[in-house]
Amino acid sequence: MWGWPTTLGFASLLTLLAALHVARSADAASPSRQCRKACRDEIPACVGAGGHPRACRRSVLGRCKREGVTACQGQAGEFSGALAGDCTSPAVIPAQGGTFSGATSGTGALAGSCGSSSTAPEQVFQWTPAVSGRATIQTCGAGTTFDTVLYLRSGACASGPEMAAGCNDDACTNATGMYRASRLTPSVAAGQTYFIVVDGYGGAQGIFSLAITPPASTTTTTADPPATSTSTSTTTTRPPTTTTPTTTRPPTTTTTTASSSTTTTTIPSGTADEIHWTVTGQTSVSFDWRGSATVIRYGLTSAYGQSATGQRPSIVPFSSSGPFWEAHITGLQENTVYHYSVGGGSDHTFKTPPPRGGAGFTVYAEGDIGSSRSYPAVAPIQALIAAGRPNFVLALGDLTYANANGEADVDQHFNDVMVWSQDAAYEVVWGNHEWDGPTDNLKNYKGRFDFANPQTDPASPSVSCCGEDWHWFDYGNTRFIAYPEPWDNYGHWFSLMSNTSGTGIMDQAQADPNIRFIVTFGHRPAWSTGVHPGDTILAGYTSTLHATHSKYVLNLNGHSHDYERSNPTLTGGVTHITSGAGGGSLENVHSSGCLWQGCPPPAWSVKRYMHFGVVKLVFGSTSISGQLICGPAGGGSNDVTCNSGDVMDSFTIQ
Repeated sequence: MWGWPTTLGFASLLTLLAALHVARSADAASPSRQCRKACRDEIPACVGAGGHPRACRRSVLGRCKREGVTACQGQAGEFSGALAGDCTSPAVIPAQGGTFSGATSGTGALAGSCGSSSTAPEQVFQWTPAVSGRATIQTCGAGTTFDTVLYLRSGACASGPEMAAGCNDDACTNATGMYRASRLTPSVAAGQTYFIVVDGYGGAQGIFSLAITPPASTTTTTADPPATSTSTSTTTTRPPTTTTPTTTRPPTTTTTTASSSTTTTTIPSGTADEIHWTVTGQTSVSFDWRGSATVIRYGLTSAYGQSATGQRPSIVPFSSSGPFWEAHITGLQENTVYHYSVGGGSDHTFKTPPPRGGAGFTVYAEGDIGSSRSYPAVAPIQALIAAGRPNFVLALGDLTYANANGEADVDQHFNDVMVWSQDAAYEVVWGNHEWDGPTDNLKNYKGRFDFANPQTDPASPSVSCCGEDWHWFDYGNTRFIAYPEPWDNYGHWFSLMSNTSGTGIMDQAQADPNIRFIVTFGHRPAWSTGVHPGDTILAGYTSTLHATHSKYVLNLNGHSHDYERSNPTLTGGVTHITSGAGGGSLENVHSSGCLWQGCPPPAWSVKRYMHFGVVKLVFGSTSISGQLICGPAGGGSNDVTCNSGDVMDSFTIQ
């Protein structure tokens, strides 16, 4: 007969039974054990969808612990709907959207236009919204553990076009607390199928949480009399940092009266600085700013009457905490002056482009600028530009030198140029100091501008991020074409200018009767006797393009901190102007005597000055008139004496 061991007394037995009861209770109460039991089907499903077993286990159980076991029971989450695949078998997302978890692993087959995602594995989702409007698609939050790149295609998965502004790298924080997750806010159409790709930056992979918020359903009410409508806008923003205080105004109230009914709309007020805008088309512009203000009011008079709401930029600047905003205004009249106010601030004006083929507009060009925080010449030079009242300003790269002087110089620069950037468009090209240092990169700048025709250089390094490596736009009778940094010695750029079918960017301008001039602008010089010699490959390309495009007559650049103008008969038919004395210290090749590579200058160099100054260009119907306007003295050794505002050089380009 079996019996208790003689060494086990009755008290010991009670103790053992109590311990077993406690252990069972603890087991029942353990969140980890409960999640393992509740989610036993979700982990294999995630793996079956292509996820790494360890990543799937951490993703599924982590969400269960955060949200409870209902996360694996179809109540608090949608793991079963989160099983992404590839273009041959994408996971289908319901029209109402939702939050979906998944994981990327293995190798990749797709790549977006931003964020260097070609080497990372991706997961693909298919979505057909039931409502038209603006959707939000994001990987933000603690459910995402790696640096994501998010992009959106329509029509076909593998070969379909990427949506406009349909790629984003860094817009919000992930589980690390860093801005490494992504957000898109596309305009979608009901019944249209879209493919959402969750990819990784520079080969990154891991677990993610994808949230899709469809456009809000709208209700249409017919009233008598009909109500007036106002225009809308979109924008994008970035992470916060230090904020520069600005005056705060009370909310503005707009009252619209139609017959017997009155509608009152309160426009939120707030602070705003770093205000600037770009031309994005004949009847559209985009504004960027920083601060608590989220609305821009605009109209034909200072009474305004219309408003646009800023959105967070798809590429978020990191020079300060922001917040940063971007508003796209469309449906304007061409060649028209509009009044505007950001957040109830002071009244300013912007002007839309003249009719195609129009003349009589003024452009200023400056490069190698910096900020007044580090360079005393910046403020007086920007004041010279403001006094000239240009239609727009071409900034020829090396905008802030924050990679050398600190991120505060980025914000200061955009406040320095506000003396003209609130009333004249700010059109830029990137320089080496925007991307080649460890403390600053192009996200600080690409997130602050919206271009009419942005272009991506496939050779740009990952630090350049996000597309928008160069751009082009038409203004009146001129096509302005930026060129990128020499990541591939300008080969891709050159290939897009001209081709045998006559469809290149310059080909089209040459054939367009409304275009009289073609102007290129970039950072690096093709011809220079300054501290940075001319790039012979670029010089060859510009000469080749002029030979078949007679309208191509002018190239503007910076990089060498000086002024120099070429004789076009000796530089391939194109006038090359270095305007790199916009505020940063001058670059003397030698500390005394001859300040250039050699003296006297070569025959092709018609005029050159080692002195601060900016270039002014007036575009007429048959010629371009140019001047070099003297800036302040100093910044290094000067080889000419002039008073600020004097005309140092004058020229005409036919």
